[in-house]
Amino acid sequence: MKVLVLGARGQLGAAIERAAPASWDLIMADRSMADLAVPGHAAGSIAAAKPHAVINAAAWTDVDRAEEHEPLVTRINGVAVGEVAEACSRVGASLLQVSTDYVFDGSGHAPWTEESEPAPLNAYGRGKLVGERACQGHGRACVVRTSWLHSGHGRNFIRTILRHACERTSLRVVDDQIGAPTQADWLAATIVSITERGAAHGGLPPILHAVPVGHASWHAVACHAVRTAASLGMALQCSAEAITAVTSADYPLKAMRPQNSRLDARSLDSLLVQPRPSWHEGVEATVRQIVQMQP
Repeated sequence: MKVLVLGARGQLGAAIERAAPASWDLIMADRSMADLAVPGHAAGSIAAAKPHAVINAAAWTDVDRAEEHEPLVTRINGVAVGEVAEACSRVGASLLQVSTDYVFDGSGHAPWTEESEPAPLNAYGRGKLVGERACQGHGRACVVRTSWLHSGHGRNFIRTILRHACERTSLRVVDDQIGAPTQADWLAATIVSITERGAAHGGLPPILHAVPVGHASWHAVACHAVRTAASLGMALQCSAEAITAVTSADYPLKAMRPQNSRLDARSLDSLLVQPRPSWHEGVEATVRQIVQMQP
């Protein structure tokens, strides 16, 4: 099976490359091959490659800078996805589109299901919702929503917290935003499994949520990451006990974040061979990667 992955240089794209089976004829497309900011560029690569499946892991992901560049963000995360979906339809390829918990407004406390009504709070989420809706009507498109992606590579919360914990004696982390930190390697393996299932069975649900079991605040995630790093011998200046919980109002940012980012991923369970791991396991795996990469 020929599979084209958009976003080859991102942390998820790199994880998909590691997780892809040897049986795939894999094409990893970076921005030089498929720039979503340029109209028709990614569609042209799809037309030329004629893949059996496309995985779109490319996106604008800087949530705060998105507030200042919403037209470009909407172009990359939304309008270009429609072009990709149409190009996939023309060559008969399936499409797996990666999306986000940020399409929801974060109200209430119940986990969001695939049928919940989106209402994004920020430019990043609005752009992603445009992309989701652009996939509608394309019968072989599946939107996979995830949350709080992290890995030992790239820019993410776990790497940032551990860097700060090596440099500072105390930290302040938000405690009123709740979600599920999702490890990139697990998500990549899940995406591979979903893509193969779609090829074998001729279709997938239009939307799936893919997150680990459980949920936590950013503060709880930071404490678990620091405790894990300390147990693995990482030289830290800050202990978990020195991480202070604060509210979102105490830590203002340009973009509003949803307070309730819980995603109900039970629909995914029937498609997986292995049970979903807990968020704790994923954080521990990322911390081990980071510690192992230290000089």
